[in-house]
Amino acid sequence: MTSGRIHVVLAFALAKLLLLQLASGVTHAQVSTAYVPIRQAVATGTYHTPNYLNVVNNAVGRERAYQLFSGVVTDKYPHSVGRFGKNEVLVRALQKQRTQRPILLGQYAEDRFVEINKDAGWRKVKDPFAPQRDVWRRVNGRIEYGQIKVHGLGKTATTMRELAGVYINSMRKDSGRGQARLFLIPDDHIDSVKGLIDERRATAVARGDTKEATWLLKQKERLARLGASYETLSGEADLAQQAGRGRIVARYAGPAITVIFLAGSTGYETYKWSSGQTTGTEFAMQMGKTGSVVTLGLGTSYLVAKSEFLMASPYRAGGVVTAVVFLAEEGWLVYQHGGFANAFSSPAFFVKSGGSFGAATLGLIGFVEGGKLGLAWGAAIGTCFGPEGTAPGAAIGGVVVGMFGGAVGGIVGYLGGATMTDWMLETFSPDFYYGMKIDAIDNAEARLKSNIERLSGLSNPLTNATSAN
Repeated sequence: MTSGRIHVVLAFALAKLLLLQLASGVTHAQVSTAYVPIRQAVATGTYHTPNYLNVVNNAVGRERAYQLFSGVVTDKYPHSVGRFGKNEVLVRALQKQRTQRPILLGQYAEDRFVEINKDAGWRKVKDPFAPQRDVWRRVNGRIEYGQIKVHGLGKTATTMRELAGVYINSMRKDSGRGQARLFLIPDDHIDSVKGLIDERRATAVARGDTKEATWLLKQKERLARLGASYETLSGEADLAQQAGRGRIVARYAGPAITVIFLAGSTGYETYKWSSGQTTGTEFAMQMGKTGSVVTLGLGTSYLVAKSEFLMASPYRAGGVVTAVVFLAEEGWLVYQHGGFANAFSSPAFFVKSGGSFGAATLGLIGFVEGGKLGLAWGAAIGTCFGPEGTAPGAAIGGVVVGMFGGAVGGIVGYLGGATMTDWMLETFSPDFYYGMKIDAIDNAEARLKSNIERLSGLSNPLTNATSAN
């Protein structure tokens, strides 16, 4: 071969290598910078870890993970769901120490795979008597089956090598007639399984076990990526559990906030009436106001419970009810002041409004955060009484601690809001502010005079009785 031809061949080889490098670089750039659909990443087998996790997280968010796990829980434990509630069963079953969690992870992985890859033709196998076939699709007119297995580190497997052995044992159990062509496992487990298969196959070849070597080679060819790592599946289970907890708190947010308002308003007005600060007529009017606001709050809570969007967050559900109660309270304040013009010219209106706003805000925050804390405590205590105690314990703990937190938050919020408004009025509008103080002094003098007259009236029978004797 002449020197010129050698140079041509070398140049052609270098150009081909450069084109391959550029092609791989484009593919890598597409995967690492562009958020491609997960089914495309699965189909092409191109993965770049940071982007891959972003693709998965975008494909299945918290709410979709919750919906998929809800379907799995309802199908798996219909009796418990009907008895205790879907969210209560979901929260309990997905606890990491529960034996139900790995089972639910496996079934969730099937639904998730079909959800993400349905455009590629994948469907779930509906036949319950086909344990080796979980999903299927049609390729060139023929049906291709896949089996999905999800195992994690735990008591039976403490290392990745032992975990790979668990997967191989699952393959061995499913060998024979009806075996799916694809064996889909989490992406972060596939390399360990392939490595152990190669190791065992080399051992089988060395000892002349042709049957075992052939079987292991076939299993390696069956292995395929699930399209999600085990860490991702487990993380989505935690997200679904958080969403379930949030919905439990949201269910009681509206009624609890309304009851907190009822208790606080009734107690305060009763104290004012019993101490002579208000008359019986004023007390009756205040009780009527409280009753109307409570009715409106409970009605709003009922409507909120019908909305999936609002129930997705306790702050959404509780926030709507809190806003309605606050606006109703403000409406009554305007009415008591004789209209908007009189209300806006009264410093007391702004102070009470500031207190009501602070109470509404901190009351909502106190209930939601207290409810979350009480939910965890109640579930832990209820577990001591067996499976049937977990759901009621969580509900009771969430409501009790949540109402306590809401009451404390409401009181602190009212005092803080009223104090802050009072300070702002005094600082920025002293003339307006001191007009309120003069009215307060006049009202205090009128109440003092009324109390003196009431005490004098009570002492008259004693005076008359003494004179008669």
